[in-house]
Amino acid sequence: MENYRDNLQIDLKDLAHYVLKFWKIIFIIAVVGALLGGICQFATGGSASAEAAPVSIPELSEEEMTKVNAAVSSYKTYQELHDTVMESINSDLEKIKAGEVLDKDSAEALEYKTSIISQATTGMFSGNQSVYNTLSANEKAVYDNLMGKVIEVETKPSNNKKFPFLGCVFGVFIILSVIVIRYVLSTKLKTEDDLRSAFKLHIFGAIAKKNDDGLAVVCSSIMALSSTGKAKNILLCTSLAEGIATDYISRIKEFLMEKAVSTETAFNIVSDPTSIDKAAKSDGLIFFECIGESIYENIDKEVELASNLGINVLGAVVVK
Repeated sequence: MENYRDNLQIDLKDLAHYVLKFWKIIFIIAVVGALLGGICQFATGGSASAEAAPVSIPELSEEEMTKVNAAVSSYKTYQELHDTVMESINSDLEKIKAGEVLDKDSAEALEYKTSIISQATTGMFSGNQSVYNTLSANEKAVYDNLMGKVIEVETKPSNNKKFPFLGCVFGVFIILSVIVIRYVLSTKLKTEDDLRSAFKLHIFGAIAKKNDDGLAVVCSSIMALSSTGKAKNILLCTSLAEGIATDYISRIKEFLMEKAVSTETAFNIVSDPTSIDKAAKSDGLIFFECIGESIYENIDKEVELASNLGINVLGAVVVK
């Protein structure tokens, strides 16, 4: 017997419809990907690009160099004073921390050194700033160089959206891949064309479970089939044990019984012994299978069972 898998085909229209069901998730993943891309760009310094330019140190006259050297010497004098006094203060603090009690002279000395450190700090920053402000632009450049100050080069923010865009594309690609793979590997019935192509079944009609659209056509088709005399005792069956397909089978049976059409029903025919007995006594089977619920393997077992018992398969009804 031909394997049904060899005849299964991917319906691109149905695949697109399936993917669109997840548009909210795709949108959220796209936004998250863009945000992560922006974070990566910021973390790697990609949000701004520095324009490196060679920094040249101007040449000064002897008088200008004297002025600059005096400013540097003044700052360093305050700095040395600051460091010396700070070292002495730290020594006293270590003694106190160790539990040693300072005598009166040592306590007064510590207070005096604290005052000195405050003056030295003020001299280093406010005094130095006053001197620095008197320097010309060229003198400031030389002063900064002598003090080892790093000259900051102006950076211009770049509007590079490559990282957020790539993050968005990558996120969408991943979620689409997951959705498509999930669709392709699904073992459940996808379209009514699968019943035609994979199992070579005649389709009586399709019933939309949202509004029962197509139900009247299915009932009329089965009545017409019975009136031709091709099948007097019809078994309405499904591979499902419960669900919407079984509900439609029960409703259609009641309708046909009112029209004096002999019908039987069987649920989960592939594993229910009583259903197999009903199938053996019937003139033909009509399968009711539900898209997204019926499993290909179980439908294949239905068809194989009918073939082994020599029972005519009249066709199928699709619930979608």
